[in-house]
Amino acid sequence: MTERGSTNAKAQYWVYDPAADRFRDLGEFPMFRVDAVHKRLSTYVSNGPAGLAFEKRDYAFEGSDLIVMSEETQKPSPNRPGWYVHAVRRRKDGKLVVVLRQTVKQPPIP
Repeated sequence: MTERGSTNAKAQYWVYDPAADRFRDLGEFPMFRVDAVHKRLSTYVSNGPAGLAFEKRDYAFEGSDLIVMSEETQKPSPNRPGWYVHAVRRRKDGKLVVVLRQTVKQPPIP
């Protein structure tokens, strides 16, 4: 683990290269969750209060490369206090394409 935090811990990852008979550096990422059935890795980073701002990504290997298959982000709106820009992107033809973009209001505080 390279950074620790209650929700945003990061780790350095390596992947085994059988042709070279050694591990190669994959890079530093938020802690992966493994979905063995679908052969995916996922990450979640909380960037704000009560999880209202976040980054969520799903990864898969293409050959020996780890690529982002989809991502969902929610960030504070730069010109509307109390609102957030929610975006979903999915990989299509080798690129991440926006499939949803909406502005959502912060829920009322109880």
